[in-house]
Amino acid sequence: MEVMMWHTLLNWPWGTVWSAVSALGSIVTVTLGFWAMNVWRRQEALKAKMALKMAVADYSNALSQLPLSLSRNVRIEKRAELRELSHKLNAINNAFLICEHMLEKYPRVNSGCRSLSVAHKEYIRMRDNSIQAKYICQNILSEQFVFK
Repeated sequence: MEVMMWHTLLNWPWGTVWSAVSALGSIVTVTLGFWAMNVWRRQEALKAKMALKMAVADYSNALSQLPLSLSRNVRIEKRAELRELSHKLNAINNAFLICEHMLEKYPRVNSGCRSLSVAHKEYIRMRDNSIQAKYICQNILSEQFVFK
């Protein structure tokens, strides 16, 4: 009986067996590859959303260091700070562009990022105070769109 079992085992089509093992290994590899790409994509989306939120926080902090309303003298005196504020707004716009369609579920963030440039221009051109821009920043920062 035992001899017959070994005889049967030795006569198996080993090429077919190893082909099946190789195919299963390939399936496992492809599955792991898809899983890893999905994890990587989620990590990149998280980084992009975090970059946007950090850019808004930086802008808001820089804005809070400036006077509520600008005058010509203050604009001249704070020229470097205002230039830095504009750079921070550009960082927000860049981060928002990178997020692409990830923020469609968050209309307050979407509309806030789109309207912040207008509020910024009104403040820089001395047509309005910084309250509107601060309000927009606060709306964006209060929305939980990074870790939901």
